[in-house]
Amino acid sequence: MGQLDAEEREIVTKYLAQTLRDPVRLIVFTDSRDDEVVTAYRTGESSRHTQALMEEIASCSDAVRLEVYDKSTDGEL
Repeated sequence: MGQLDAEEREIVTKYLAQTLRDPVRLIVFTDSRDDEVVTAYRTGESSRHTQALMEEIASCSDAVRLEVYDKSTDGEL
């Protein structure tokens, strides 16, 4: 199941269709490293949730281009 339910997805899709006049870049910086000892914001769990939400939002409009950069694989950003 996604981050957005069907009603929320429909609202986002309609909103983007009505408001976006030009293409936009949605840039997300993540850190997918896992460390069970550290809290969620440091384990990459929050990164995965954020990335999943942004992927859903980007899929609601062809005008949204998602770029994801992973700190753990792309080096220090």
